[in-house]
Amino acid sequence: MTNSFDFDLLVIGAGPGGYHAAIRAAQLGLKVACAEREAVGGVCLNVGCIPTKALLHAGETLAAARHASDFGLTFGEQALNIPKLNAWKDGIVKKLTGGVASLFKANKVTHLIGQASFVDPHTVKVGDKTYTAANIIIATGSEPARLPGLEVDQQGIVDSTGALVVPDPVPARMLCVGGGVISFEFAHVYNNLGSKVRIIEFLPTIIPGADADAVREFGKA
Repeated sequence: MTNSFDFDLLVIGAGPGGYHAAIRAAQLGLKVACAEREAVGGVCLNVGCIPTKALLHAGETLAAARHASDFGLTFGEQALNIPKLNAWKDGIVKKLTGGVASLFKANKVTHLIGQASFVDPHTVKVGDKTYTAANIIIATGSEPARLPGLEVDQQGIVDSTGALVVPDPVPARMLCVGGGVISFEFAHVYNNLGSKVRIIEFLPTIIPGADADAVREFGKA
């Protein structure tokens, strides 16, 4: 491509869409940069799929241990070490996000750290520096929705990001607003950790858009 630009491709956002695009473009011979204001890996690796699955695994293991005597296995009293649980979950996240950073380095993708904004169609400001690119991909992802009257303080009212930090002690009761898949994941996590959980949903069915057979199974939970 033309040498008049700093990069052939600049990707805004280092989540699963952004970092895959950046790495593949670099493998195909382009000079690539990827801008990210937070940690690489996006929602999925940092505050989504990966940490929730870690907590789901921990909760299901605890629940299985509680009922192990039903099929002839006896353990000592189960104890929940919240700081260790959170540290274990964070360690998994750190390992995987570190893997993305290593892939950037191995494929010669320039990692730009900071908030990105457009100056013109081929110029992006990241932090206090500007960069030009022949092509730009916007892969900025999403963030939790906010509901009027329920102001998130990450204490008594938390969003999906705040819920990933398990409080000590685990709350005795929890209300999940929304009957989608993310709500059910956290309901399952905290129920297994000892909370009494309720889910409320505005629509007439839970898991909107899912197969009816799957919805019926969720309704039995």
